Amino acid sequence: DIMPPPAAPLASESPASSDYTQVKSTTFSGTQIVTSVIDKKTGLEWQYKDGNTPRAWDDAVSYCSGLSLGSGDLTDWRLPEVFELQSIVKYGASSPAINTTEFASSVNDASYWSASSYASHSVSAWFVDFSDGSISADFKAKIPASNYVRCVRGGSNHYPLLMDNGDGTVTDLATGLMWQQTDDNTARALSDANTHCTSLSLAGKNDWRLPNIKELASIVDYRQPPGGSNPVIDARVFPGAIASVYWSASSYASDPTNTWSVTFSSGHVVRAPSTNTLYVRCVR
Repeated sequence: DIMPPPAAPLASESPASSDYTQVKSTTFSGTQIVTSVIDKKTGLEWQYKDGNTPRAWDDAVSYCSGLSLGSGDLTDWRLPEVFELQSIVKYGASSPAINTTEFASSVNDASYWSASSYASHSVSAWFVDFSDGSISADFKAKIPASNYVRCVRGGSNHYPLLMDNGDGTVTDLATGLMWQQTDDNTARALSDANTHCTSLSLAGKNDWRLPNIKELASIVDYRQPPGGSNPVIDARVFPGAIASVYWSASSYASDPTNTWSVTFSSGHVVRAPSTNTLYVRCVR
């Protein structure tokens, strides 16, 4: 098996407080205050308190690039990419879907801008809704502005680093996950999707499973312009990929009759009734 780079593991589906370290600074009066939060798994450092103001996208970019925060007044803050922002979603919670002990929010249930533009519609950008963890797109100059901002610093692998193993599998070197290269073009009920993956024998491996929502979203390539039958995935290593909706194994926290899914025709992360029939790509 191929070992992943140690600096870029995938964030937990529902991060625990132990996944984070709060960074404190000392004020002129000698009081210590939390200024940022380090994610131990991704290495990203996050603004502890969000920007407290809904902003247009250009203003959000400027706000982060102009931010001076933390020990030594760090100035290399930026607006996070959509996959980075999703990494701090806590899918086992809702309203808000984030660790409220580790992160301070100006409002609950707010949506937050990412730096990722919508590939086929540059006047729009992706955002993450922290009421539940859904991912959608909005006009950058929407009036009135309704999306908030939480800045980040540090580097990460911005897109899947995929390698065709030549045996019907693909390894993402950014996460270490091994994927079924070609799904069987069959829509299944959720229970059948789980059984399909756990029963799969491929490339001499028998420990296949249905991916959780962060794992499934990790192979979305937001650089790919959506439209028609073109899926937002690297079709060179995933030949025959379908521009449709795929199951994850993650239940919707506030309504277990729904399950998280990824729409590979666009990149949206949405809930779907668990009675639906969706497509399946297994992982290990």
